[in-house]
Amino acid sequence: MKMCEEMNKPQVMGMSNNLHDPSSMTEVLAFVEELRSSSNGWQRCVESLINGEIQDDRLKFLGLQTIEYYLKNNYEKAPQTEQDIVRQFLSRWIQLKCGQLEVSDAVFVKNKAAQIFALAFVHDFPHRWPTFFSDLIETLSLGPKAVDHFLRVLSAIDTEIADREMPYTQIQIQRNTIIKNAMRETCVEKIVSALYDILNTYEMSHPQLASHCLEALANYIHWIDIGLVANEHFVGTLLRLLNLVPVRESVIVCMQSIVHKGMDPLEKFTLVESLICVLNNVGVFVRSADDDSEFCTKLSHLVNSIGLALLDSFNKTQKSGPADKVPFIEQAIDAKVPIMVTFLGNDYDDVSSAVLEFAKDYVHFLKGRPSLNEQQVKNTQQLMVTVIHKMKYDESYKFDHDGEDEAEFQDFRKNLKVVFDNLVGLNKDLVFNYIMELATRAIGEWRTSPFADVEVSLAVVYYVGEVLPTHAGQYAPNDHVQLHTLLCLILDSGVSAYPHPAVPLQFFEVMTRYQRILLPEPQRILSIISAFLGTCGLRHPNAKVRSRAAYLFCKFIKGSKAVIQAFTKDILVPLQELLTVSNQTNGCKEDWMSSDDQLFLFEAAGTLIISSTLPDAEKVTAFKTLLLPIISKYEYLLKEISQENNVKRQEALANSMCHMIAITTRTSKAFTTQMPMKSIGCVPVYIDCLNMFLNSLQVSVQSSTIQNSVRQFLHRMVVCLDTEILPYIPRASQGLLKNNDIKSMQEYIPLLVQIISKFKKDVQPFLQECLTPIVTAIFSTLLAPLEEGDEDGKVEKNSLRKLYFQFISAVITNAIEVFHGQQSVVKQEILMSVVQGADDPIDPVMQKNCFVILRKLIESSGEEISAASGNDFLLFMHQTVIRLCFEVVLKSACTAHTPNTDVVLMECAACLKAMYNKRGEEMVTFVETTCLANPQIPPQRRGEFAFALKSDTKTLKNFLKIMYQLNS
Repeated sequence: MKMCEEMNKPQVMGMSNNLHDPSSMTEVLAFVEELRSSSNGWQRCVESLINGEIQDDRLKFLGLQTIEYYLKNNYEKAPQTEQDIVRQFLSRWIQLKCGQLEVSDAVFVKNKAAQIFALAFVHDFPHRWPTFFSDLIETLSLGPKAVDHFLRVLSAIDTEIADREMPYTQIQIQRNTIIKNAMRETCVEKIVSALYDILNTYEMSHPQLASHCLEALANYIHWIDIGLVANEHFVGTLLRLLNLVPVRESVIVCMQSIVHKGMDPLEKFTLVESLICVLNNVGVFVRSADDDSEFCTKLSHLVNSIGLALLDSFNKTQKSGPADKVPFIEQAIDAKVPIMVTFLGNDYDDVSSAVLEFAKDYVHFLKGRPSLNEQQVKNTQQLMVTVIHKMKYDESYKFDHDGEDEAEFQDFRKNLKVVFDNLVGLNKDLVFNYIMELATRAIGEWRTSPFADVEVSLAVVYYVGEVLPTHAGQYAPNDHVQLHTLLCLILDSGVSAYPHPAVPLQFFEVMTRYQRILLPEPQRILSIISAFLGTCGLRHPNAKVRSRAAYLFCKFIKGSKAVIQAFTKDILVPLQELLTVSNQTNGCKEDWMSSDDQLFLFEAAGTLIISSTLPDAEKVTAFKTLLLPIISKYEYLLKEISQENNVKRQEALANSMCHMIAITTRTSKAFTTQMPMKSIGCVPVYIDCLNMFLNSLQVSVQSSTIQNSVRQFLHRMVVCLDTEILPYIPRASQGLLKNNDIKSMQEYIPLLVQIISKFKKDVQPFLQECLTPIVTAIFSTLLAPLEEGDEDGKVEKNSLRKLYFQFISAVITNAIEVFHGQQSVVKQEILMSVVQGADDPIDPVMQKNCFVILRKLIESSGEEISAASGNDFLLFMHQTVIRLCFEVVLKSACTAHTPNTDVVLMECAACLKAMYNKRGEEMVTFVETTCLANPQIPPQRRGEFAFALKSDTKTLKNFLKIMYQLNS
């Protein structure tokens, strides 16, 4: 049966009718797989394709895929008869497709056919088919279709042998080298000549073929003789084609490939200069404002490549010589900068972006010059002006819509900023002078200036501070003076009242960054705070401005608290209405300030109160005034959620409660080690809050959400309160662990570790009662079976296990008496779990923590450890820990060495050292007669061990590692 008949089976034709039908697609793919696995399936495809019996493009594609599969997998060792069939097919394919009456195939069929030609080429050339290209070039006389096929084959061959982005294997690299060398010797000149003829023949009648021809040539330039292209008649043709709109972009791509050609730096310099000369002569770089943006972008990429090529030639020539050529290359680079600046200043950002790399590298190049000449100073100034100009927002930018265009501009602005930063580093005086000129013009006259001019003037003032060097947070005296002048100009202008939201946003960024400069002038600080509190900032109609202003206001208050102590009340009064948590306040909507933004305001309010000159009693009153509405609202919400049955309403109430807790937490950030909560008498205020929040742990709905917020509050109270918090820990623990699930334990243990680490002996009574229940609960959870394939469950258990060891480490480090006070069975279980963790090489960090626990237990033993003693703990150390250390060292010798495993070995050595300090020579004897009794370990190693044991820990660690590496 012919393949065409099989291809026209209903199930195969179904694909033509419905490509998206899964059942039809499955049947077709099964049929194709049958053809591939058949020894002559590819030949059946050849026959049907040559006979023209398949008309559907998708079925043609499947037939070609079958032939492709054969060429990739079986053609390499094919007999001569099969080679002849392939060549006959390729020849017949061209004749068939170039017929005048032949309907043109779909593009994907043409490309697949070209890939088959390329696969035959890489297998047959040069040994089995040395005339491949001669034969292919002869077909060009068949007309445009043959030319189109020839160009596609060239592109497909490039992909097979010379595509720089293809991950070729070593064998393929060797094959490709042989092919390219043979092509250079036999047919590259013919190929380039054919391409030249195609350009001259079809540039007017078939410009798309001319464009395709140039792109194919561009792919080959990087590995053929550049002289075949960089010559008078070929370059002349390229220049002529620049006048043809459909072709000119491809001409630029071809020229860019010439510039990228790898060659000697001086030869590259000569080539690039000759190319730029002819391009300048035809005025290609002189573009009008209405030029096509895509063509200008291509030109911009070419300018970028030219600049980078010259800079590369300069660097290589400066390093390796000849030295007398360096000034000429430097002069050539400087001469290209005005062209680059022209494209950088183009209205289209894509055009500008294309030369940014040249701009950045040029500034870096100038930084390496001992001094700048007149042209370089001029270039620097033009570049700076253009970079700042391109930073401006245009009218189409949507500040309330974070779309793709807006994101692209922000990325573009960041890249411009890199060039700007380098310009500041190159010549900050030049930059400062221009910024002052710009600010005077745009900010000083902001009422009549476009918002983009005003915003960019503020932006560059902000940017310059990131680059200027500082010492102990202070700018150099001259920089300080210039920045102070700029800040005074900005403040005195009243520019924060500019109606466009971009301007006040940038204003507050500038003032927050440079507030240190203005601290000696409290009145200016107060004027900035007034702007924050007014309609320019926290009361601005734009939500983004309000949100950013809230964060910056908090930061500003913290930075200037020392100079506004006497004005606390004046600031808190206008701030008060923004601190409300009710549904509506004086006409302000509830979402006037988002929950997250409001947290910054409460933190700022707390800071204002703490840093004020008010008496301590008034500070306490102020905190009560701040927090009592929160507590009242929380109490109301607690009653509501306890009675609410609607799940969505429960969730909303829980989120509101969490916001109340978060507010209280943030106000506590105002307290510091220098100004603790206890020193001004605020402890009762926060204890009342704590009591209320702990009550909510008994709520049965939305418990996880509420527990999370209460736990975060407890973390903060452990920092702020002293032992006053300890009576509440049992109640808090009971509430946080009431769900008795793995997540609750994971989140509770870090809090418990924090409490133990801070309060140490003070927390021992609580630990004495809860250690065994907590350990038992953790063991029970870790030992609970998981469903098969529950990878998330494994991760959760592993996380809990790590936290468990952190908990045990905290107990041993800070309250070891609690451990020793437990029942023997519990102690034994804990010790064995630590030993198991220390013996687990999967997690070296956990191993290290376990060894630290064991070492601290050894060191904390108050009596000399004797093997004869009846103490179970000492016997455990004697029989288990010492052996464990040597087993872990032995395992580490058999695994890949990493910094983490090195840390584990160090802790092993530290354990052995601690045991020696307790037992002395008795321990040495035990090790020599047990751990080192292996016949593979030479006797002299035992003596060396005793010496290393008596040395420092690092020496012992190195000895253990070397000993087992030598004998493993």
